[in-house]
Amino acid sequence: MRVEAGGDRELRPKNFWDNYCLEISPRLTEIDVLLKTTEPPYDIEYIADLLDITVNEIKSILGQTDIRDIDKKDFFSILENGSGKLCGFYRREVDCGSPNIYSADKISYIYQIKINDVKKALDSLGIKEVTTLTIPLLFANIPA
Repeated sequence: MRVEAGGDRELRPKNFWDNYCLEISPRLTEIDVLLKTTEPPYDIEYIADLLDITVNEIKSILGQTDIRDIDKKDFFSILENGSGKLCGFYRREVDCGSPNIYSADKISYIYQIKINDVKKALDSLGIKEVTTLTIPLLFANIPA
């Protein structure tokens, strides 16, 4: 991961891949571990922290379906309806049908990256579409 020191000597990501590795990937890993190793019901405060939303927002989402405890199905309902950054990524990914191959438009939409930045990175790599295997390469060619 390449990071650079800013004017205040704080390390900052140089590209979207660095940002993804610093902010998104650790939370996805934590979600994966939670869902695979913890028996429901899940702690509402932990879920709120993990998804960067409030406990009240979770209660509101759960209240729409009259649910009190969070199981795996409810976790994904919260993920799909929450306002956090990860929630948005998930919602847009589902909206695109969780494709195996991503176009520039879908990458731009899902990750909220300017379409011109995505197209420029694709052009520099000489590719038109991206798979889960090539997303890191694409993200490494998009400035932070």
